[in-house]
Amino acid sequence: MELGRSHLAAGMFLTAALGLLAVCPAEAARSIAYTRQAFHGVTAHVVTVNLNDPRIRVSIGLPRRGIGHSETFAALMHRHQPAAAITGTFFSTDSLLPVGDIVTSGRRVYSGPAGAGFCVASDNTTAIRARRYGRTVNLRGFETALCTGPTLLRNGANALYPRAEGYRDPSLWALRPRAAVGRTRHNKLVMAAVPQAIHLSRMRSIMKALGCVDALGLDGGSSTAFYAGGRMRVRPGRRLTNVLTVSIAEKPAAMVTARLNRERDVRLAALQHKRRPAMDAASLALATIGAR
Repeated sequence: MELGRSHLAAGMFLTAALGLLAVCPAEAARSIAYTRQAFHGVTAHVVTVNLNDPRIRVSIGLPRRGIGHSETFAALMHRHQPAAAITGTFFSTDSLLPVGDIVTSGRRVYSGPAGAGFCVASDNTTAIRARRYGRTVNLRGFETALCTGPTLLRNGANALYPRAEGYRDPSLWALRPRAAVGRTRHNKLVMAAVPQAIHLSRMRSIMKALGCVDALGLDGGSSTAFYAGGRMRVRPGRRLTNVLTVSIAEKPAAMVTARLNRERDVRLAALQHKRRPAMDAASLALATIGAR
């Protein structure tokens, strides 16, 4: 009987943890955590997002007139109304065209020549799609994707080799404000901005300290922008052409809920398999007692 109760309690815990979290706006709001963190004299503005929350949506905020145009960061925030946002990918200050590909609502709205893809599927799982400069990167099947860089971390290891990815701008090696996006092993999205002038290698170290296994640089310098908790945390010095946004939807996404349920079933099956020998032994003992 005690084994049965323990098994039921574990199953109820897993169900709550994996299938029923974030079913109300208050819970969803707690899935987006803003902090200011110090790293050896450097302050970083950080948002950590629980992508296992079915109400969380990650998207790209574009100017009112679309690709090839710009807008103030304040206007972008006013129109898109995100819970959090950060600078997007690099863009030409002459043409205002992005450097990397952009996918929003499952549709590729722009194709650029550079940048690894930070991708989010409709079930809120994430992936990094590497590319060589000038080559097309496969972004099929993703709800949201932003090609940016250079790559800072890959599988938890240093991956900062800008020239190998086709980056030549000298400012990448200079001291300047920085922004980055990354993901953790536990399906959390991390957005961080440092308004102080630092090197890319320092930004890489900060993203690793924040628990990221994969991380990509975002546009920085005077384009560095960060919004969280209803406030502008870092104001850019220029108009922007794209931003990465996180918002809270009114209804949970069915694809996310379905994934959580599958993961719950897998864990329950594993738990049952682990407990089966003990339960079989208990059954055998009962049968032996009964035979006496």
